[in-house]
Amino acid sequence: MGGEKLTIGETARLLGMTPRAIRHYERLGLLEEPERSAAGYRLYGARELLRLHRIKRLRELGLPLRRIGEILDKPEDGAGLRRVLETLLGEVESRIRELKERRALILEALSRTEPEEPAEPPLLLRLLEERLGRRMEEMTNPALLEQGRRMWSLLDAFEWPEGYREALEILVGHLAERPEALRELLGLEERLAALAHAPPDSPEVEQLAEGFARYWLQHPQPDSQPGWTQSVSGVFSELALSRLSPAQRRCLELVRERLEGSG
Repeated sequence: MGGEKLTIGETARLLGMTPRAIRHYERLGLLEEPERSAAGYRLYGARELLRLHRIKRLRELGLPLRRIGEILDKPEDGAGLRRVLETLLGEVESRIRELKERRALILEALSRTEPEEPAEPPLLLRLLEERLGRRMEEMTNPALLEQGRRMWSLLDAFEWPEGYREALEILVGHLAERPEALRELLGLEERLAALAHAPPDSPEVEQLAEGFARYWLQHPQPDSQPGWTQSVSGVFSELALSRLSPAQRRCLELVRERLEGSG
């Protein structure tokens, strides 16, 4: 080929890239060190232009620089590049599927009042619905369901040690077999949900704590606690309480104190 040479700036403009990119390709070994002028400036001829054009084209196809280097070192028979592009196409299609799935999740989350909450009801509510069916709707109000959903969705989000599901199944089975006691408990839980915006020193807090304490003394629950360590059980309780208001937390603290004092 002819001996005409271009500066790095002229080469970059001709190829639609930057001088910095050309120097980067040289550092990676994708392009040989070019000739230098008497003043030390890089000079590029047709051979370098063809190689840089090929690098640019392969980059536009989405190939990483590592793969481009492997292709450039092989003869231009097209077979090697075709195999690489077929592999790349599979990766791109897989990524498109992932993005579509993520898009669907984002749209579904945006359709909910609380986008951060999962779409599926928490395990406890699903178990209650399986056992009670329509009776569950008749025995609960929206405020109570929302409070339960928020708290138990948070608890479901963690990978608790063995026994979490089993404990809930035992509790739900026990309550489902005692509809009157369950109705009384849900009434207390509705009053607890109503304390969401009450001050912690509200008289209703003390009154409701007394009601809960009497209920648990009259209706002992089955021993369904998982055999967790004290630290895990403590964190579980703290997470559950984190979804409650100060007045609600105060009420449950008073319930615990009364039950411990009666024991």
